[in-house]
Amino acid sequence: MKRRYQPSKGPYVGRGRAVRAYIAALCDESAWQAWQPLEGSLLGAALPACGGLYRIRLVHEIGQRMAYIGQSGNLKERVYALRHVYGALMPYKVPHAAGPALWSWRQKCPSSRYEVSVAPFPTVPPVLRLGLECLAIALSRQEHQASPLCQFGRMPTGTTSQFLDCHRPGLAPHGPLVGDPHARTWCGQSWSPWIALHRLQPLGNSGLYRLRVPSLDVLVFLGQGKLAERLRAVAPLQGMECSWVANNTWLHQQRLELLTDLIGAHLRSMAALPLWQFEPSHNGPGGESQQKVS
Repeated sequence: MKRRYQPSKGPYVGRGRAVRAYIAALCDESAWQAWQPLEGSLLGAALPACGGLYRIRLVHEIGQRMAYIGQSGNLKERVYALRHVYGALMPYKVPHAAGPALWSWRQKCPSSRYEVSVAPFPTVPPVLRLGLECLAIALSRQEHQASPLCQFGRMPTGTTSQFLDCHRPGLAPHGPLVGDPHARTWCGQSWSPWIALHRLQPLGNSGLYRLRVPSLDVLVFLGQGKLAERLRAVAPLQGMECSWVANNTWLHQQRLELLTDLIGAHLRSMAALPLWQFEPSHNGPGGESQQKVS
C-alpha cells in the first residue's frame, strides 16, 4: 500500500481541493477566457496583470492551429512582449522564446492572424503554474495529436536554406493522460522494470526516465536525456528506484514533447507534481529539475 504524500510545507499544503479544481478547469476548458485578436491585446487593457497561462492560435482561411501555450507571473506583460512578432524583422533577441517562430509563421501565412486566450491563476505558486502549463500543452496534444506549432523550439520550414532539427516534425502522444504513474505501460510507453538506483548499470542510451520511492504514490522526478549521465547525477533518497524508456531516434525536442505529456499526466492523475519537478530547492539530475520544459 503506497502512502499518500503529505508535504510539511510547499505549494500543495491545504490546496488539494484547489489543485483538483485547477486541473478540472483546464480539462473542461472553463479556465480559459474568450479568444481575442492578439494584435489588439498587446497594450494589455483587456488582460489581467496576474499569473496564469496563455495560449495563441493561428487563424487562417482553411482553419486554425494552436501556435503556442505558455505561462507567466504577469499575463499582461508577457503578451505585450509578443508585439515584436508584428515587426519587419525577425525578433531574434526579444524576451519571448516563441517570438522568432511566431514571426516566421506570419511570413509563411501572410493572410492569417493570431488570437490569444488567457487562463488567470492569480494565487497559484510558480512551481504549480509550470505544472499546469505542462498539462495544458499535453491536453492540446491529445486533442490535436500534435504539439502547438511554435512549441519546443520548432520553426516552420523555409526559414533557412538548410533543413534543421527545429524543422523536423514532432511526435504525437504515445498514449492517454491517465493511469498509474508507476505502471509499466504508463502514457503508452514501454517502461523498464523498476530497479534500485544503486544497482543501476551504465545504459548509454537517450530517452525518458522516472524516479520513485516505492512507499509513495507520487513520483520523485520525471526527466529526459542521456540516461546513464542523468541517472548517475542523482543524489538519491533512501530506497529510490528508477525506470526508463530508451530510444536513440528521438530528437531532443521530441523527448521534451513526451516528457511534457508525462508531467501533465502525473499532475492530472495525482493532483500533484513529482516531488522534485521544477523545485529550485532540490538538485535534480544535472539541475534539470529547475528547468521549464516547453
